[in-house]
Amino acid sequence: MLGTARSRLCPTKLMERRLALFEQLFSTIEREQKEPKHFYMDEQDGHLLSSNQSPPETYKCGAYTRMLIQNNPFGFSDAAVGGHGSRSMMFHEMLALVRALSPTVTKVDFSKAIVDENVLAKPTLSSRKKSLRHLVELYGTDPSKTLFRVLWQLGHADMDSLPLLCLVCTYARDPQLRQSFELVRTLRHGEVLDRVAMEQSLEQGFPGRFSPAMKKSMAQNVNTTWTYSGHLTGKARKIKQNVEPRPLSAAYAMLVGYLSGLRGERLLDSAYAALVASNRAQLLTALSLASAQGILSLKNAAGIVEFDFSHLLTSEEQGFIHESY
Repeated sequence: MLGTARSRLCPTKLMERRLALFEQLFSTIEREQKEPKHFYMDEQDGHLLSSNQSPPETYKCGAYTRMLIQNNPFGFSDAAVGGHGSRSMMFHEMLALVRALSPTVTKVDFSKAIVDENVLAKPTLSSRKKSLRHLVELYGTDPSKTLFRVLWQLGHADMDSLPLLCLVCTYARDPQLRQSFELVRTLRHGEVLDRVAMEQSLEQGFPGRFSPAMKKSMAQNVNTTWTYSGHLTGKARKIKQNVEPRPLSAAYAMLVGYLSGLRGERLLDSAYAALVASNRAQLLTALSLASAQGILSLKNAAGIVEFDFSHLLTSEEQGFIHESY
């Protein structure tokens, strides 16, 4: 009787869900079987792309500089399918973790807190392990890597900045989220975003890569992320709205763009800037406040823009950057 009731529950949706999960599983297996890859940097926008990825249409006109980073210390990801193949950016889970754990934690601490101590209040051991796996896909959750360590520190310093901090980190690690921004950033304030339009955008960026069920699931996930970040509002009907940067989210966006290879004026004009601010005036105001707080140093005079992120980087990371560039 129970089995009959379960089989009658939205069989089409259940089948779509299963297909999406199988596709994600096969993508993960395929990814894990591949050798470590080199990275390429898009000089136009600073995105890291692995050598086996076809760059989205937006990047094809840009030049690529090979970055021989076999063991990337910053925490970027070369995964062909990012965390949004399974979930949104899991903002509520990240917020719960920031509230439950101290600013100084290790990678093992995250595993223990999520799986053993169940700080996310998941109903089963399996769901705890899945949550940990998805968080690793999205964020890396490794304080030894720059992207996550700085996010974690800044998130504790200002929880109101956490939505945009999480967005910038997942954007840097997830090619599907990056592709979705190509659509989101073109919308005017108050314009409605249709899920089908997002599916079409994902197809344009990754032609023939995903099944209809997977594209639908992924479109829902990225739209949820853009809602958490404040770029969209509404539950079923998603409407574009402008975001306002906070000093720490603006500083973090510039740092991540800097780590990806952008410098000076190009950093202010990058997608990372557009993620956290609706216009340059907003961004510069937030960065000035961050500079006053000692988060970074910004010099902007006579058309010359210089950033100094030494307060956020370790000496080893600074040395790696100087050697690489």
